Amino acid sequence: MPLVGLGLEVRKTNGTLVHLLITGLDGDRVTLDANHRLAGKNLMVQLDLLDILGHAWSGLYGTPTQVAKRKRGSVWWSSAC
Repeated sequence: MPLVGLGLEVRKTNGTLVHLLITGLDGDRVTLDANHRLAGKNLMVQLDLLDILGHAWSGLYGTPTQVAKRKRGSVWWSSAC
């Protein structure tokens, strides 16, 4: 018996496994959500900037080497996905 919140795994004809979540039940109809479980969530990512390639900034923030020196170390970034 299906229940709201129950997770399912369905294999597509090409062999890809798709994770689904039951989000609604209405009589003989079932609503499924195939979004990634982190879709719409805020994520906290830690990264170390190692190098900046190219000259896309045109000196606005300094040379790529100057910018890389200022950005070394851990940088925290949060964004909704």
